[in-house]
Amino acid sequence: MCCSELPHYQFLYAQLGLSLTAPKARRFDRNLYVLAAELHNISPAAYRMLRKSGAIALPRVELLKKLLSNSLHDENLRQLLQELQPKQRLVNILFDEVKLTETLRYSGGHVVGYAQNRSGDAEVLATHALVIEVVCHFGGSKYILRIHPVAKLNSDQLKGILLEALAAVSNAGGTIISCICDNCNTNVSVYAKLGGAGRVFIDILNSHAFLAYDYVHLFKTLGITG
Repeated sequence: MCCSELPHYQFLYAQLGLSLTAPKARRFDRNLYVLAAELHNISPAAYRMLRKSGAIALPRVELLKKLLSNSLHDENLRQLLQELQPKQRLVNILFDEVKLTETLRYSGGHVVGYAQNRSGDAEVLATHALVIEVVCHFGGSKYILRIHPVAKLNSDQLKGILLEALAAVSNAGGTIISCICDNCNTNVSVYAKLGGAGRVFIDILNSHAFLAYDYVHLFKTLGITG
């Protein structure tokens, strides 16, 4: 593994870039959003202290809460897309699961830390965060659309979450040209339910889109490097 792939290096590199950017112009990547969500889940007071100190660049608490919600009317995304050139509104949807530290917290009369995809009466701690990201095909800001705390996510659940995200982007004015993920069994099953990898018609969009795999990730899995 080269130095640039180490988590510590990526964190320091991201923080350096954020420190040189005006606060209102900062754009956080998905790894930092997941870390921020974990930190806030463990201790909201410590999170506020770190953010106020300026020692670490972290997203606003309000933004974290929005990312953990499921709203089809995402005004932030709508505003971002409206500021782009028409061709930049052609977007790719990237989705991936990131490992979480299982933890439970009681705050403000609510217990948080459970997976959102649990079924029945069983309460299960979230083991992963499903991160859905919008990436402009012809250049532009990346946008973290959703962060879902999950555990043992199955293909039917993932399909529902993915279709909700596609609808949110479409309603905000984006034109989706592809969905991209790794080739884990759950993702392969979701693609099969949507018509298989390749160019397919997606009913909720009333248009075609490509369902593709992240080949860079596949090469790393196979141990193929440049």
